[in-house]
Amino acid sequence: MIRYAMLYAYAYELEGGNKMPKVKTNRSAAKRFKKTGSGQFKRSKSGKNHFTGKRASKSIRNLRKGTLVSAADTPRLREILPY
Repeated sequence: MIRYAMLYAYAYELEGGNKMPKVKTNRSAAKRFKKTGSGQFKRSKSGKNHFTGKRASKSIRNLRKGTLVSAADTPRLREILPY
């Protein structure tokens, strides 16, 4: 609540009027997730950066494909990626 009040005061000061603070996109999340046309979120699979020498080629190949974010995590992403 205190943080909201600080943001509100800052926006009021900056704009010179009684305005609500802007809704900002979390930029780190924006680089990792993309919104689909139906409103779901796409993500890339983890485990592709290193330690792949011990894995089968098939499992590394399957990591190339993207997948959707689970339904349990989607509401949290909607908050930080509003647009």
